[in-house]
Amino acid sequence: MMSEMKVGTRLALGFGAMVAVLLVVGGMGIANIMTLNHEVSLIARDRMPKLLAAFEVENKVNMQGRAFRNAIIYKETNAIKKELSRIPQSRTVIAEKLKFLEEQTSSETGKRLLAEVLKYNAAYAKETELLLNDLGTR
Repeated sequence: MMSEMKVGTRLALGFGAMVAVLLVVGGMGIANIMTLNHEVSLIARDRMPKLLAAFEVENKVNMQGRAFRNAIIYKETNAIKKELSRIPQSRTVIAEKLKFLEEQTSSETGKRLLAEVLKYNAAYAKETELLLNDLGTR
C-alpha cells in the first residue's frame, strides 16, 4: 500500500503522524505541569503556613523551657524577673498559632493530632503556671 503512494503523500502522512505524536506528548506535558502547579500551590498556600505556625509553637515552648531553667538557676531577683517576663508573651503567641492551626486544619488525621497537641499544651500550661507561681514568690 505504501509503495503505491507518491513520495509527497508518504511525506505528508509521516509529517502528520509526527505532528500527532508531538501534540500527544505536548498535551501530556501540559497536564503534568498543571498537576505540579496544583501541588506547589497546595504546599505554598496550605501546608507551609501550617508548618511555620507549628515551628513557632515549638520555638516558643522551647523558649519557655529556657526561661524557666534560667529563672531556676539565677540568684539575682532582677534576672529572674527578666526571664519570667518572657513567658506571658510566648503564651500569647502559642495561643494565636494554635488557634490558627485549629482554623486551618481540615483533615481528620490533622484534627486528631492537633487535639493531642492541645491536650498536652493545656497540661503543660497548668504545670508551668504552678512553676511560675513558685518562682514568683522567691
